Amino acid sequence: MIPLPPLAKRLAAAALAALYLVLSFLAGASDHPPLLAVVVSLAPMAFMALVFAWHQSGWRRSVLLTLWGLLVVGVGLQLSALSRHVATVFFLQHVGAMGFLGLMFGHTLGQGHDRALCSRIAAFITPEPLDARYLRYTWQVTCAWTTFFALMFGLSTALFLSGRLWWWSLLANVLTPALVGSLFVAEYLVRLRVLPDRPHMDVRQTIQAYQRFRQAQR
Repeated sequence: MIPLPPLAKRLAAAALAALYLVLSFLAGASDHPPLLAVVVSLAPMAFMALVFAWHQSGWRRSVLLTLWGLLVVGVGLQLSALSRHVATVFFLQHVGAMGFLGLMFGHTLGQGHDRALCSRIAAFITPEPLDARYLRYTWQVTCAWTTFFALMFGLSTALFLSGRLWWWSLLANVLTPALVGSLFVAEYLVRLRVLPDRPHMDVRQTIQAYQRFRQAQR
């Protein structure tokens, strides 16, 4: 097989991501979504659950893999019925993720500038000690992310409970990932301006640093 050049890989990944967002939007916005949209939209959750189960050890892996298999079979048998309630599944997934992330960032805000989540991540990946100015900035970044997740949680809940499924699906399945990416870019640009004399990571390196930090906390 001829390997794809990096640009082709990025374009293919972007196309797949766009297709997933479109199908997720259709599945969440319609009272009777196409089964293909339902299957594709649920696939990432099923895959993440499978990866989580596989990385367990001993009897936990066996139990979780068995439960995963039973759940997949059950979903397959009830797929038509599930398609009538898939918006509720996506709603619980969206507000659950926004609420969890908001709490994860927010509960560190009252522990001092150096204990804010973004401050801890920066200290984890920066070899030299962080001064008070940098820690104040990373505390503010933590506060900004907390506010964003709280707003998404509130808007998602209000739109879904009001029955505006089209607008809710647009927010949850299209705007939320777009806004998360935009916030990463905006934070990087602000950091360049506010702290011009410090070494900086780009957006990709920032995401990778957060992943390494989370792995180190396990």
